[in-house]
Amino acid sequence: MKPIKFLEPAAGWLLRLSFSAFILISNIQQINASSMATLEFYISLSLVVFAILLVVGGFLSKQSLTVLSALVIALVLVYRIVIPWPPVWSTNLLVEILTLSVAILFAARGK
Repeated sequence: MKPIKFLEPAAGWLLRLSFSAFILISNIQQINASSMATLEFYISLSLVVFAILLVVGGFLSKQSLTVLSALVIALVLVYRIVIPWPPVWSTNLLVEILTLSVAILFAARGK
C-alpha cells in the first residue's frame, strides 16, 4: 500500500504545534514558580522561547530558524537527561527522550 503523501504537510504542522505546546505547558509552571536566581528558571525559559521560535520558523522561507531552535531544544533536553546521572528509568525520562527525538527530527528535517 502506498503512503498518503498529501497528508505530510498537515502532519508536519500538527507535530510542530503539538511539540511546541507540550514544551510550553510542561515548562510554564517552572517559569511561574521559580525565582529568577535558579538555573531551572533559565532552562525552562529557553525551552519555551525556542519552542515558540520553532513555530515561527515554520512560517519563514528559510529553514535556519527551525533548525537552530530544534538544536537548542535538543541540547537543553540532553542536559536535562544527563545531569541527574545515572538516570533513573521512569516515565519522565522516557518522555524527555521522546521529546528529544522529536527535536532531533526537526533539526534534521528542517521544515
